[in-house]
Amino acid sequence: MKNMNKKGAIEITATAIVVFIIAIVVLGAVIYFIQSFFPNVFNIVETQLETIKQTLRTQLKSGEKVAFDFGSELKIKSGDKKDIYMGVKNDYPNPSGDSVCFRVALTCVKAFNTDRPECKNTLVGGVDLTGNKATTKWFGAENLLESWSIKNNEFDAQGPLSLQPTVPSDIYSIRADVYKDQANADCTSPSFASIPYYSKQFRLIVQ
Repeated sequence: MKNMNKKGAIEITATAIVVFIIAIVVLGAVIYFIQSFFPNVFNIVETQLETIKQTLRTQLKSGEKVAFDFGSELKIKSGDKKDIYMGVKNDYPNPSGDSVCFRVALTCVKAFNTDRPECKNTLVGGVDLTGNKATTKWFGAENLLESWSIKNNEFDAQGPLSLQPTVPSDIYSIRADVYKDQANADCTSPSFASIPYYSKQFRLIVQ
């Protein structure tokens, strides 16, 4: 009986060792996969973002201070989600720092084909001058737009700003108002000028 118990204990121990070895091998394979795969993903994302930034820079060379990666017109189906990118050029230096604070408000000005109550100078994204956030949210990433720090005399891109309009099919005029700190200060305690630093409109075609 004792010999049988010893034999059983040895078999259990051997099985445990085999299971442990298999677990170590599987864990090593998983770690290798993560290390091999995710750097490539990050590299792809960085490459795409750099391409988008270059597109925005090209648009801003025309003298404009605000640009979108899609240009001046965007098509989307109602309820669908699309990631967009926005670029702003800061033409001012901070007299006591290396960046200036900006804020973006996205307003649906009007619908072209039908009088729609959800688009009558309605804040649909970002944060307005007084700090109000959109109650009808078409654009995400409010935290990115509420206080946007841009280096002195440089350009910066922000995104992705997830766009998801749940409105009827129509053509909507969207205005982006970009406000700048009136003293060209950073985002520590910003005080934005009442007149937009720059405004840009685009057409949103909801299908």
